[in-house]
Amino acid sequence: MSKWKQFFSYFIFIVLILILLYLGIRYEVTLRFQASKIYNPMYYYIFTSLFSILFGIALALPRLFYGLKKTGNWSLDWIKLLAIGTPTLLLNLSLILIAYTPVGKIKYFMTYNPFIEMMMTDESMISLCGTIFGYILISSFNKTEEIN
Repeated sequence: MSKWKQFFSYFIFIVLILILLYLGIRYEVTLRFQASKIYNPMYYYIFTSLFSILFGIALALPRLFYGLKKTGNWSLDWIKLLAIGTPTLLLNLSLILIAYTPVGKIKYFMTYNPFIEMMMTDESMISLCGTIFGYILISSFNKTEEIN
């Protein structure tokens, strides 16, 4: 791949990522405003969680496309998926779990530990964890080349 072709492919990729980010944040702000009017943040929580995962998947797409060009068999790095993916997914879904499941009834246990409370209720942390999970979800799939 020539340097210019590589440059333009990265440039187009980052422009598409920025467009996705702009549209997602714009819709998230609309949902936040709507949630404050109707006093039901369920759709806002769901969109925030799913959008951050989608954004992480989008960031990992170049790696996936690179793997598609290789020959060999696909493998799943389940250790990475379990060790990094599971905690980040749970933290990403924590607002939904706290608000709409019995887990929310034990929230008073978190008040004794400000670190855990911040991890489970801070929107920036939740979005970051969703982005990490989306990236790990795609990057856990690898194509190993066969050696003859």
